[in-house]
Amino acid sequence: MKLKLFFVSIFMLFSILGFSQIKATLVKEIPLDADSFVGVDTFENFYFVKDNILYKKTDSNLLSYANISLGNISSVDITDPTKIIIFYKDFSSFDILNRNLIKIETIELLDLNMTFIRKSTDSNVWIYSDVFQKVFLYDYRMKRIILESEFIRNNEIKEMTSNYNFCWLLTEKNSIIELNLQLNMTNIEKDLEIEKIETNSNDLILKTEDSFYKLFSDKSLKKINLSAKEIKDFYSNENYLYIFERKQIKVFEISKND
Repeated sequence: MKLKLFFVSIFMLFSILGFSQIKATLVKEIPLDADSFVGVDTFENFYFVKDNILYKKTDSNLLSYANISLGNISSVDITDPTKIIIFYKDFSSFDILNRNLIKIETIELLDLNMTFIRKSTDSNVWIYSDVFQKVFLYDYRMKRIILESEFIRNNEIKEMTSNYNFCWLLTEKNSIIELNLQLNMTNIEKDLEIEKIETNSNDLILKTEDSFYKLFSDKSLKKINLSAKEIKDFYSNENYLYIFERKQIKVFEISKND
């Protein structure tokens, strides 16, 4: 019996240390001189910020956009590359750009005191306000709040990410709050010191000080076999992970079968 328990324990340990990891293969390295890396759209165009100017690098062009009247760029959302959202927190405003980085309109929401904003469905955006301690689903065409969440109490929110149907908030306590389109909340607790989160379809990529993890929609967690040291930014798109280190982007293919 003791021998059987020994082999069961060894098998479980090996499963945790070995089979719970996702393979990552370096595909290519791309030079990039930028202050921050935004991401890559479905057409493999690269977006980055340099000297408070947003750039879009295609195979044949380098497009740019700046709006110095609204101050520093706080974030850029390229979920929909035909409706890019540039957020200016100091002015609680955001610009919407088309695929050529031409401004469609500017939305000012001083009353909401926006802390984070992300793209949702159609003309809707997710907005988190640390003043109200709520998430709002806001329709910028109709100029109205569609829904608002319950109070998110006793949690300082340090980051927000989303896809069209879900948004996730990362708290200072290293928990993740998931909200759906009805703004129902689910709290996700993992024993990790999480620094940054990025969406990957309906899954999440989590970055700790020196590691990456994938949090699946069923809330299971697997470590990505990849070091995360000295990383400035990262972005996840389908089965690829783009890591910005100093003056280059490393592109890793993430295994689908692990």
